[in-house]
Amino acid sequence: MTRQRTPTSHAGTVRSAARGAATECDEGSILVVVLAFFVLSLVLVMGTVAASAAFIAQRDLVSTCDSAAVAAAGQVDLEGLYRGGLQGSLELDAAAAQRAVATVAEAERAHDPELKMSVRVDGSTVVVTCETRAALPFGAAFGYGDGLPRTAVSASQLPVD
Repeated sequence: MTRQRTPTSHAGTVRSAARGAATECDEGSILVVVLAFFVLSLVLVMGTVAASAAFIAQRDLVSTCDSAAVAAAGQVDLEGLYRGGLQGSLELDAAAAQRAVATVAEAERAHDPELKMSVRVDGSTVVVTCETRAALPFGAAFGYGDGLPRTAVSASQLPVD
């Protein structure tokens, strides 16, 4: 009697051996995937926090610059007003506008020592430029370890023409 081999029994042996080999090779690969997703999630959270901090810093700088421009726009050239009367348009007193902006800058430097403000007066319009560096959480991870440069420009006119 000859014994016949069945192809399924041989294939079953090959399959079970292949299954065992695949299990040994794949062992621990889920750990790599979990770590990769964790790192990706961490980078996304860090980026979101840094972007939010940059947005808030810009909004605060614009608010500070606006308040300085409004303070400077209220500085009317009283000598010119009394000398010429109310015949022409009102002009800003450039020195008084500089002092008003300097007062706002001094108050804000307690919170932001790197704040710089410059003033330009042109007739009845004042333009204030504010510059600073915003410290970002996780900024070093994105190349902004020394802070992100921020600039804001605000213009204001005399309320009366």
